[in-house]
Amino acid sequence: MSDKMQNYIKDFWKNHRRDCLDKACITEQKFDDVCNLYIPATESLEIVKSKTDANVLQLPKDFQSAYNDVLPGLLYLPKPYIVPGGRFNEMYGWDSYFINLGLLQDGLYDYAKDNIDNLLYQIKHYGKILNGNRSYYLERSNPPLIAKMVLEYFFATGEDIKWLRSVAPIIEEHFKFWRSGDKYLPEYNLSRYYAENDTPSYEVQNSKEETETGYYEKAKSYYKENPNHRFYNAGADELTPEFYRADRSMRESGFDITEQFGIFSEYINDYLPVCLNSLLYVMAEDLADIFSLIGNDKKSGNYSTIADTINDSINKYLWDNKLGRYAHYNIKEKKNSDYLFATSFYPLWAGVATDEQAGATMMTVLPTLEGKYGLACSDKITNKQWDKPYCWAPLMYFAVNGLQNYGFDKEATRLARNWCFKTEKNYKDTGIIKEKHLFNDEGIDEDFDIKFGYSSNETGFGWTNGVYLYFKNEVL
Repeated sequence: MSDKMQNYIKDFWKNHRRDCLDKACITEQKFDDVCNLYIPATESLEIVKSKTDANVLQLPKDFQSAYNDVLPGLLYLPKPYIVPGGRFNEMYGWDSYFINLGLLQDGLYDYAKDNIDNLLYQIKHYGKILNGNRSYYLERSNPPLIAKMVLEYFFATGEDIKWLRSVAPIIEEHFKFWRSGDKYLPEYNLSRYYAENDTPSYEVQNSKEETETGYYEKAKSYYKENPNHRFYNAGADELTPEFYRADRSMRESGFDITEQFGIFSEYINDYLPVCLNSLLYVMAEDLADIFSLIGNDKKSGNYSTIADTINDSINKYLWDNKLGRYAHYNIKEKKNSDYLFATSFYPLWAGVATDEQAGATMMTVLPTLEGKYGLACSDKITNKQWDKPYCWAPLMYFAVNGLQNYGFDKEATRLARNWCFKTEKNYKDTGIIKEKHLFNDEGIDEDFDIKFGYSSNETGFGWTNGVYLYFKNEVL
């Protein structure tokens, strides 16, 4: 890593730290300079108003009932936080995990702790870790990694055990959030992405920057040619509530946009995903470790037992012998998806695979998805950014660590080295680091042929920086 690149990343952390009381941070350009700041019912309206020039509004205590009435605005967080970069000027859920990887590598422990404290605040005051701290994200979460974030920070810093004791019940609440209600299917002992609203996503419908103009109109046009009453009401010429819930759930998953759950991910609510349930298995294991560290052996044992049951369910429903890999399970069709996607490596990262399953996964997934510069998301070109030929830092992280867990060090090192080389090459050629790159392309990753979702390759970039530092320091 060159000194220039190292300094670029260090400058990024400092330059992309935001304070939600800062009017420049609150203002959202894509909605005609909207400058609303929402605070939860538990905060003092008068005190917050005295600290900012923004228009401060208070959410009702039962804000879930007012999802469709909330205007666009930033959601209050008590600490400064790191934003991903580019046009993403708010704190994002799973992005923050990978950002924290980089912050810990760079010794910016205060920054990392502030990120964690803000995510814990979201659980306490907004009911979940949000997709992002904007009002139109109130109805959906993001892939759960908070327990892992807490443990990694705790061991890196030697934080007081009292702090760990204080945060444990909050992490428990987020685990329960994912293992209850419509998200949890007890007959399978597994969970799914399932957003809490079934109306059009505000940011999709109203912002040209968030997605391409007319995304929902394109979906309607598709269903006029390919009738499907679940997702399109031909008589009213309207997409159905079921379509809109799936659309929000797809964005909750972090994979916006992909065809692994349908052309518009419209079938996502029918699937028990490999990725989510691997994360929840690890979260249960991490909670067991946290309660062991704070001396609560009973709860530690309970979470170990829960983790064991999730392990069993993952291998019962999400492993497919015929495919030779882990795959999402369709609860309506009662079978695994044959859509090849890089999330097949998540169970290896989680450690739920047997040696035989890990070996089969490597043989069936790696040769197809690996290119010169890392892994493609899938083996299908769909003109969507979470499919082939795009390569993303988070999927690289899970794949490399998963391969390492089962002794495939040569393959893991090759993947990490090639991905880092491309990241360095892009920086050398352009002077910036991007959110994603092409897995098998010789050129500069600037303009992508993406027809659904935003078509830019955003600059920054938080999770690329974090995974890059982790690979350079811990893998290579």
